[in-house]
Amino acid sequence: MVIYFYITIERIYLYTKLFTYSPIALITADEVALAGGKSLLKNGNYYLMSNSYYWTMTPVDFRATYSTAHVFQVFSTGELSQQTYVATSNYGVRPVINLRSDILISQGDGTIENPFQLKLA
Repeated sequence: MVIYFYITIERIYLYTKLFTYSPIALITADEVALAGGKSLLKNGNYYLMSNSYYWTMTPVDFRATYSTAHVFQVFSTGELSQQTYVATSNYGVRPVINLRSDILISQGDGTIENPFQLKLA
């Protein structure tokens, strides 16, 4: 399931009071795991499942000899990678926003036709 929010890039800077810190980032491996992604387990039943490969921003190491950065990725089966991969392939990314705990959903159901609208409590 994809959840939509009524927030544009321009509005993010106008409404920075909604966010805990950096308004936009890439998803981390621990956020994938908390959502249901697991290593060595194909999982098509969690909301981050997209049938496509995507990178996380979680670094594993940097190999100076080859000048390569290694990060965790999520496979098209929903499985969180156990090994590390060089971040050079044309995989997707998943942007995330972290909201403050006192943010409420004022309207919407999370669909593209009726996105969530947020407000301060």
